[in-house]
Parts: sequence; C-alpha cells; structure tokens
Amino acid sequence: MTAPRIVLVLGMHRSGTSVAARSLAALGIDLGKNLAPPMPGNPKGFFEDMAFVRIHIALLNSLGLKWHSLEEISPEPLTDAASGEFGERARNLLQRRMSLYSSFGFKDPRLCRLLPFWRAIVDRITGDVGCVVVARNPMAVAHSLTRRNNFSLEHGVELWHLHMKPLVGPIHAGWRKITVEYDRLLEQPEEQLHRIASALNLVPPQRLAVETFCNEFINVSLRHNLAGIIHAAPLHVRRTWDELQRQSLLN
Repeated sequence: MTAPRIVLVLGMHRSGTSVAARSLAALGIDLGKNLAPPMPGNPKGFFEDMAFVRIHIALLNSLGLKWHSLEEISPEPLTDAASGEFGERARNLLQRRMSLYSSFGFKDPRLCRLLPFWRAIVDRITGDVGCVVVARNPMAVAHSLTRRNNFSLEHGVELWHLHMKPLVGPIHAGWRKITVEYDRLLEQPEEQLHRIASALNLVPPQRLAVETFCNEFINVSLRHNLAGIIHAAPLHVRRTWDELQRQSLLN
C-alpha cells in the first residue's frame, strides 16, 4: 500500500485541526506555501491553504450559508457544484498543488460539510486519499466558540454535530481514515504521530521532526477550554462523541 497522494484533515472549528495539520509536516506531507497567517486566537498558525478556503467560503455563500449556519446541507447541490465552475476551480487548484508535491495535505473545518463536493472532485483525480479526523469534546468546542464568537452553548454543540456526524463512518470508498482525539494529540503527540503514520502508510516520523513538533509546536497551555460536562450535551451529540472516542482508540 503506497502513501496517499492527498491527505485531508477533517474536524470542527476549534477542535485542534491546526495541530493535526502541522503534525503532517513531521510525516512527510506538504501543506504548501499559501497558508493563512497566525492570529491572536490561533498564535501557532492555522495551516490552511487560503485558495481552498476561498473556494469553500464562496461555495457556502452560493448556498446562502456561512460556516456557522445550522442548516443541513444536502449532497445534491454539492455534487452539482462539482460539475460546474466551482468544481473546475477546485480541480485545477488541487492538480496544481499535486504537481508540486508527492503528497499534499490540506485542511479547513468547512471540509466536513462539503465532503460530497470533494468526493466528486477527488474521484476524477486519484483514489489515493488519506483522512485524519480530529475529534474534540463538543462541550469544550462549544465553550471555545462562546468565548471567541459569542455563540450560545446550544448553537456551538449543534454546529459541532453537523461537522462531526459525517465523519463517524467511512469517509468514502477506498479512502483511508484515522481518528485522533485532540487532547491525546496534545498529551501524547509522539504516540499519535505514529498512529497516523501507521494508519495512512506514511513515512515513520523522523526523530528530529518529532522533537520539533513535540517541543517547539505543542503547547498544552494554549488549550483554554477543557472537556466540560459531556452529559450536558443532547443525546445525539453524546452518541456521536462516544463513537468518535471509540474510533480514536483503534489502530
């Protein structure tokens, strides 16, 4: 089994997807050079290719939605978009990035809700895809969104569920997947790097790259919102979280 040509980092906003994306650099995955700059709310950097983010924002806007909208997105308009102008932009962008790197990774939390679009795009380019699903306690995410965006806890929890429910089962036929819990990635970074490498058949993490990631990038003090009381979340949210936690213990 060869290493994937494309690696997607999937997870809700405020869930540690930036940390997971940065971890890919220790595993031989390139994220490109067109990355969003650090900001006060994320001083280590977002590791998001802004060209992909702009497509996602425009695609959501075309559906009358924002990243924080609670409306369900049906697959049909997304698969239709993959055959039109948005699809052409996305294919051209991805092919340009793949021409530069042997393995290319990208992340944007909006990916979770736009998966039908990207399945249609990627299927026309390659079937060699790996996915890193990053799961964080929904109550911690909701508290973080309250602090940053002034959302209600109820809004934050339901938004978490809309992003994470599509990631519970297989992402797409033939795509490899590994689920990583955010708190474990912070507390056991070397162990989680080895899990990701093994599940996606990436190069084993090199000692210097591991030390750089663990000692210079990982900073537990930046985790401002701890897990919180999960039983305060609705039952459907708790069930999704329980399954993601179970998956994060596999491999």
